[in-house]
Amino acid sequence: MGPKSALDAYLSDHLAGAAAGCEIARRITSAYDDPATVAELRALAAEIETDRQTLVEIRDRLGFARRPIRQAVGWIGEKLTRVKLSDPVTGDADLTRLMELETLEIGITGKIALWHALAATVAPEHLEGLDMEALARRGQRQRAIVECRRLEAAHAALDAA
Repeated sequence: MGPKSALDAYLSDHLAGAAAGCEIARRITSAYDDPATVAELRALAAEIETDRQTLVEIRDRLGFARRPIRQAVGWIGEKLTRVKLSDPVTGDADLTRLMELETLEIGITGKIALWHALAATVAPEHLEGLDMEALARRGQRQRAIVECRRLEAAHAALDAA
């Protein structure tokens, strides 16, 4: 596999993960009643979708074709995650929320690594107009939001233990 093929595969995998992250972020929002928390999580989900669109734009700039099979695999993976992280399977809504937030946080961490990797390896003309450091900082802020909610969920799910 040459470098261009490796980059295509790398971006495709991240794009599939981004699609799953968007779904999980939207789903997590529905678990909260507090209007301020709902607004914060809706904004987070919108940012994650914007990041996904940025990744699509980068792939387009690089001339990579859409990879519907990888996208379908990502979609299927997200649906399987939805089943695995459902109240009937986990046995507890608080545990479900904790596991969803941990999954989202892992995805955001991967996205931050993606932005750094692209900044270090992709020719600047393909990233023109994109501030990769700002994207990474936004990811770090997103991760901090999720970490706060994750710790709340951990207390709710695990304090009784």
